[in-house]
Amino acid sequence: WGASMAVGALITTINRAYNIRPRRNIATQKLLSIMLVLVLSGLWLVSMTIILVGPDYTQRIFEWIHMASATNTFWTSIRLPMAFLLNLTALSILYYFAPEARQRFLSILPGAFTSAILWMLASSAFRIFLRNFGAYNKTYGSLAALVILMIWLWISGLVFLLGAEINSLMKRDHEKEKDQRVRLLR
Repeated sequence: WGASMAVGALITTINRAYNIRPRRNIATQKLLSIMLVLVLSGLWLVSMTIILVGPDYTQRIFEWIHMASATNTFWTSIRLPMAFLLNLTALSILYYFAPEARQRFLSILPGAFTSAILWMLASSAFRIFLRNFGAYNKTYGSLAALVILMIWLWISGLVFLLGAEINSLMKRDHEKEKDQRVRLLR
């Protein structure tokens, strides 16, 4: 329920990026939020598992589901591109279904691609920062994990909204070009 509230806030903010007043009723908005939570969390869970467990455990997982063997390490060699594609898919779903704007699927790919790259880079940079410079346990004690999670969620939200802004700016630019073509034809 809490995650659907967060996705609902993200939907509202994406609609603001598109300069759209919400027209969905509360039940539809909540149902969409819950569906997006289920789909996106599944994709991101698989993606983060692939990244976090490392190549050795990824190889074991693929051997367990009979997609690899001890001599076949193809799946573990492409684990980071797989994680990127899963993130790109999740962000594409978010950017397509969240705003109340009519748009083609291809028009949301620039923002989704940018966000997927920036999110992976920001997460890696944040991990390096925590490993080398963060002494959160000394400052926050047992609340350090919660503080780190909140900072990472803030960075992730910022990157997701940047992708929505890119998509909305491209949509506005496309609409202006379309209006100019119609004026020229008159």
